[in-house]
Amino acid sequence: MVSVGLRGKLAPSLKGRGEGLGQHRRGRTPRVTVHQRRNLKMNTTFIQNRYKTLPCHGSYHMRIKVNMQRLNTSLRQPKRLIVTAALLAVAVVAAACSGGKTAPDFTLITYHGQETLGGETVQFSSLLGKQPVVLNFWAGLCPPCRAEMPDFQALSQKYQGKVLIVGVDVGPFSGLGSEADGRKLVQELGITYPTGTTRDSTVTRRYEVLGMPSTFFIRPDGTIQHKWLGFMSRKDMEEQAEKLLKASGESS
Repeated sequence: MVSVGLRGKLAPSLKGRGEGLGQHRRGRTPRVTVHQRRNLKMNTTFIQNRYKTLPCHGSYHMRIKVNMQRLNTSLRQPKRLIVTAALLAVAVVAAACSGGKTAPDFTLITYHGQETLGGETVQFSSLLGKQPVVLNFWAGLCPPCRAEMPDFQALSQKYQGKVLIVGVDVGPFSGLGSEADGRKLVQELGITYPTGTTRDSTVTRRYEVLGMPSTFFIRPDGTIQHKWLGFMSRKDMEEQAEKLLKASGESS
């Protein structure tokens, strides 16, 4: 699983050498031939056009662009791998756009917010029915997760009593931290909205969590209205919260 960074870029760097692209030497930029430049431009056009056809591309910060000038001057990675990464990002967004499904149930073991949730161990389904829920999957060693959590904290305070924010640490299933790492992050950032983890290793598959962080906007009846893959800004959070309230028949 990958973490999706502040602008939706795939976080892990792609290291290696592409066939036919020449040998990369320390301190030198791989030479881009006319043929490679033309192929790269064609692939870039395909990526951008494919991105525009996605049903909710406007909601995502997966700005899949290949800057030709940067590639020609300072790129240190093989061009073929960069194009592959961009195509992968398109596939990730395409898979994450769909909504309308019922949120799967799972057991939540709380780190914080037992008073709000009604116990140290609760079923997620028990949180539905009263108000909309924003379900955020995160991990203790996920940099973009850390970056957006203070804004979720602010969101929970702004919409207190109207929208329930719940953060679920899936670091142990994503390779991005242990339960101890998750608890440490919550404490370090001073997070007070309900957070916890689950021992159900199928939860990421059932929710189709393809990258970290991932956020689900869920109506009171359990219907997933919207999925968001990657980092969310404060503005994005509030826009989606307002849409969720409106779809749930409530107002801010």
